[in-house]
Amino acid sequence: HFADDIQVMDPRARLKDDKGEVSVEGLINAVHALPEFGELKEKHLNHLNISAQCMQKLQNLSLLECANVEQTLVNSGVDKDGKKLSTSALTLELMNLVKNPDVGVEETARLLSLYVITQNGIREDDRRRILAAANPPLPLKSQNAIINLSFLGVPIGKENTKVDKALEKKMIEDAKLLATECRFSDSRYKSLISRLVEDMINHRLPNDKYRYIIDPPPMSSFHSKLADSASSLRKDTASSLRNENSSMRSVVSLRSRGLGAKNSGSLNGKMNKIGS
Repeated sequence: HFADDIQVMDPRARLKDDKGEVSVEGLINAVHALPEFGELKEKHLNHLNISAQCMQKLQNLSLLECANVEQTLVNSGVDKDGKKLSTSALTLELMNLVKNPDVGVEETARLLSLYVITQNGIREDDRRRILAAANPPLPLKSQNAIINLSFLGVPIGKENTKVDKALEKKMIEDAKLLATECRFSDSRYKSLISRLVEDMINHRLPNDKYRYIIDPPPMSSFHSKLADSASSLRKDTASSLRNENSSMRSVVSLRSRGLGAKNSGSLNGKMNKIGS
């Protein structure tokens, strides 16, 4: 049937061999000769050429190596293999990268800025070593731009930096987990807002920090069991609000029925208690 369809689309196609049987070679040649195939092949070749040029650009500028170091920096110093690198190891890795002449000035400035931001500052001797290794050298303007990150609240030196040890430990654990689960090591980083949204969707947010002030949204049976032990605080908060609103509605309803002064005074007392 396939051969018949090709013959209809191109009556000139020679699909049969000398014995009058349809040959595989004839089918291949006929498909290649189809106008639709030629147009598709041209588009495919264009995409291949663009991809090849982009990959060449990535290799010429050592951007893949830069991306790997960036991912290690923003993931709390945890590399693609899930290993936590020390500060000295990170400094050495950054020095080896920026001494490569293929790494440009912009990439060097970006890497050093990320180092300062993600590692809660940098020791002065490490900063000098990285700048001395940079090839080409980092211009003074770029160096001042990194120092001026302090005006955005970024600690520059290590001397007065205070680190939340519990938070740091949690971030390292998360980074190690990402290293094992992520398909692409050069894009394994997840921002804080992204992780918060995922935890919210999967009902993993801690109740003591993220409380409901209304009834929580309905959950599936799986999520309900998962969050059952952690939902009492939110339920108590919502129940308290419902009880208070119910009391208010009862009081208003009774007053609207024209009760006597004695009862009104009693109800007013209840109203005052509820309001307080």
